[in-house]
Amino acid sequence: MASSMAISWNSSCCVNGSFADDNNLSSSYPEESQSSVTGWFAFTMAVCVFGTVLFLLLLTAAVTKGLHHGAGFLIIHISCLQLYLCAVSYPLSTIDIYLALIPGTREEERLTLHCQSFLFIFKCAVHAEMWSSVLLAVNRCVAVALPYRYKEMTTRAMLCSMVGVPWVIALALNVPLLFGVGMELKRDHPVRYCLAMPNGDSYSAMYLLMERFLPLAVKGVLHFALFLHFGIQRVHRNRVVRLLCVPLKTSLPSRMPRPPQTRNSGSHAHRGGRNMVLAKILGLSFLWKCVCFLPGPISQGIYPNLYSSSKMLQFWMLRTFAVCGYAANPIFFFALSSDYQTALAQLLQHIL
Repeated sequence: MASSMAISWNSSCCVNGSFADDNNLSSSYPEESQSSVTGWFAFTMAVCVFGTVLFLLLLTAAVTKGLHHGAGFLIIHISCLQLYLCAVSYPLSTIDIYLALIPGTREEERLTLHCQSFLFIFKCAVHAEMWSSVLLAVNRCVAVALPYRYKEMTTRAMLCSMVGVPWVIALALNVPLLFGVGMELKRDHPVRYCLAMPNGDSYSAMYLLMERFLPLAVKGVLHFALFLHFGIQRVHRNRVVRLLCVPLKTSLPSRMPRPPQTRNSGSHAHRGGRNMVLAKILGLSFLWKCVCFLPGPISQGIYPNLYSSSKMLQFWMLRTFAVCGYAANPIFFFALSSDYQTALAQLLQHIL
């Protein structure tokens, strides 16, 4: 099962980490109606523009309003990578494919992309984004489960290492591609747009595992552990409150002065609330990525001939869904975090 999925995934056209079987492309493209091609192109570009605007707002609000410390620094790094994917990589590759699908497009009208460099940078960004989000989940687990050790996670050296390690992983995985190991990054014929053509070796299967399935699995375990910790805390807190309140109701007057709240207790409660909100944001982002990233490769692995009759279905499942997985992430921050809501409101008020 795993090997068939890897072969199917790696025999596809890569621009988002997904590929398309080149043997069927030339025969399938003429069957696609121009309206379906144009509709796919327009929707995908609209998602790219939408995501670009949202990420620019998110980054501007975070930097100008002081939300760039600790985990905020890691969020900014991930958002910059996602901004690059939405603003540069996906639009260029989508235009490249669209021009290849239009009959009669002359060679001088096409994009002059150096496919090897373009795909290498793109794939490095995809891997760095995925593994950066894994380390952000680790950061959140330490902040919640080991708060007395969290200060060590916010030092400059630790933050720089949590930014640098994903890039080391990305380069280690993708540099072999420049030498033809695993797949070749080139503009191939007759499809005439940038492709990652697999070599059929074992490196392709490992590449797929490290690109999507392993980081998503690790993130899933970390987020599950995080919310399990919150759930256990809530149960324990409710039990303590019930044990304290029942005797008080029977033995003490109805009007009792509230115990004074110290500055430290208020700060601890506020920090705990922010940790819970950020955990919800990252948890929703993880679930959204699973919805957008996994159905395409999994369905292609189970049914290898699923996309042979319609390449537009393949582009929708493996490309458009993927860019949707990135573009919607700022929505979770603006919808759930009061800090980002306030920063966005002040930013828009200043702009307008």
